[in-house]
Amino acid sequence: MSLGAKTVAVLVQQVTEDASMTALEAPGNSSIKMKSKEALEKICEPLKKHKCITKVDLSDCEITDDGCVVLGELLKENHVIEELNLGKNKITSEGAKTLAAALITNKGLRTLSLMQQAVTNFGEDTVDRFITMFNDNITLTKILWRVESKKAFILNKLQTRNVEIKKRQDKGEDFNSYLPDHMKQGAVAPPAEAEAAASPAEADRPARKRTSVTDMEEHIKAVEAAVGDLPEAEGEGEGEAEGEDKPSEADKPTEEGEAA
Repeated sequence: MSLGAKTVAVLVQQVTEDASMTALEAPGNSSIKMKSKEALEKICEPLKKHKCITKVDLSDCEITDDGCVVLGELLKENHVIEELNLGKNKITSEGAKTLAAALITNKGLRTLSLMQQAVTNFGEDTVDRFITMFNDNITLTKILWRVESKKAFILNKLQTRNVEIKKRQDKGEDFNSYLPDHMKQGAVAPPAEAEAAASPAEADRPARKRTSVTDMEEHIKAVEAAVGDLPEAEGEGEGEAEGEDKPSEADKPTEEGEAA
């Protein structure tokens, strides 16, 4: 263990005892690296209930897909965390899809970084999962990863949609036209797909049709027909998925997962 690195026990103690803590910073933590899943299980338990931590940095901590299961459970319960940095880990398409499933019901996270993973290809199915996730998520405004996919522009539009929703929420303005149909004022909202599939109590209730990428393309067309073209992301790249046509200058990777 590197000199000065906080142990998992110390991190857990800090999260548990410091109610005013606003950031959990553990990039490259050698204690987490030794058994990353077990470490995350211990850290995430008190983190689920913490009311002030808005930033979590777990970059370069040897996190694998198993760890994403733990983080997914965190995202389902914690709606306070706004920024989650998982860059430079060992997350594959399965782990990324696990996070996408958790984000269906998450109402807090705004920035997710999956830069510089050990894999070289997240795959189109992962891209599809993130696109359809936005049928229920109106909070996430920025995904940092390397995506070379013809569908990257849809991700850009959906994240920009959420940026516009946030702007209008902050100003107290109406944003109904930006919402998916089932979220619009007056709509009867069935349970989100992940909840409906997981809840035995809903077994006899007609399930909402699974959202497709085509559905989300039609949604974006409907939004733009109502409010005009969604603006391109500017400044910090907020709301921008990094596609082959629009790599981020600030976060351009040297070796990154590319969706084929």
